[in-house]
Amino acid sequence: MSLIRTRTFDTDELEHLHAAWSYHEGLLPYRDFSEHHMPGIYYLLSALMRRYDIVHQVNDTIATLFAARTLMWLFAGAIIVLTFRLGTRYGGKAVGWLSTAFLSLSVVFVGRSLEIRPDVPAAAFWVASQWALVNALAPLDEVRARRQWWMLGGLMLGAALTFTQKALLAGPGFVTRALAAGRPVDAEAGGIAADSLAPRQIGELVFPIAQRHVERVVLVEDAAIRQAQETLWKTLRVVAEPGGAAAFAALISGRYQPRPGERVGVMVSGGNTTAVDFGR
Repeated sequence: MSLIRTRTFDTDELEHLHAAWSYHEGLLPYRDFSEHHMPGIYYLLSALMRRYDIVHQVNDTIATLFAARTLMWLFAGAIIVLTFRLGTRYGGKAVGWLSTAFLSLSVVFVGRSLEIRPDVPAAAFWVASQWALVNALAPLDEVRARRQWWMLGGLMLGAALTFTQKALLAGPGFVTRALAAGRPVDAEAGGIAADSLAPRQIGELVFPIAQRHVERVVLVEDAAIRQAQETLWKTLRVVAEPGGAAAFAALISGRYQPRPGERVGVMVSGGNTTAVDFGR
């Protein structure tokens, strides 16, 4: 718990807290911010701020900072517990303990779960949705119980989406190889968008959905992604992270050729970048 007080605050944490304060005061963040951030974390933090007089009392302001970090750790604890339950369900307690150990010893997980970020509660709800899905697919005698697990899984996934739209990203890199192979396979992860778009392997639950509904996947080069970022900034003043600009890159680079009369929609998401000099 001492890490909550000794770790320095990232600028993103202060940005999230400021947005939550805007919600708390009945204000809305500026338009560009709302286009790149889901509101779940801000409604959650604004509810926490009701306990403190953060406008007039400095001590209450500091207490709010640490209370928000403590809340993130509670979500991180839920992630660890649910990971253990999932591992135990798939491979027994040995797998459960091993998967929990790998997760809890991960530098990225420990570092991010200490910070005030929407990804932390989103991950907790997403893992909870997977736990509900596993139970829904298990052989149950009662149809009603199975339906309840399906409903719970849908609610948890919906809750995850209120915190971040990243829960919708399925990893185009490994989807391409999986569709070509006809089964989930490992794929090498690399490039400037690897953090958000390139998990090592598509999940067994997601693969049949992609196989049924995804017509094809287009791959783009890093240079095309940088060009897309720069174009979005120069023409629309939209700052998009590499993963968020990948779909637009496929369109302007010619990797995707629309059919005559086809109406094309491109989702630009993600604002996890502070640089507008995309050539660096």
